[in-house]
Amino acid sequence: MKHIGLACLLMPFLGWNTLADLRGRQISFLSVILYGAIGIAMLFGSAGKELLLFQSGNIYVHVAGAVFGLLLLVLSFGTGGAIGAGDALVAIVLGWYLGIYRTLLLFLLAFLLAGLLGSLLLVIKRAGRKSRLPMQPFILLAYVVLLAAEAL
Repeated sequence: MKHIGLACLLMPFLGWNTLADLRGRQISFLSVILYGAIGIAMLFGSAGKELLLFQSGNIYVHVAGAVFGLLLLVLSFGTGGAIGAGDALVAIVLGWYLGIYRTLLLFLLAFLLAGLLGSLLLVIKRAGRKSRLPMQPFILLAYVVLLAAEAL
């Protein structure tokens, strides 16, 4: 697997936030700051550049990934929290590490998985139309699926 270093870095971040989201429907702001700072610091180190820029060789792809997260943050405030601000902060960090293309694919898959489970819960009458699901477990699952697909 060519992205093992990045996966080893991001899995604890996603796992930590998944647990926080499941426990209290919030994200660890400390983890966002910590992993964001690590990502920025890695940009200035040779090993970090290799790890961050493996996919595109272009910093703009990673900046665009972070901008996607910023757009989610704006949507969070614009929708009154229908999209969680914490999920948007995680998207900013993931966008920085993964770049725009992999981040968009990751969130598309995460939203699809959440929609499938939400639909199932509606059908079996375990949730209503206004029910809310924590998003971080789906982001983690989508990342694992993408890693598995890339390994093939």
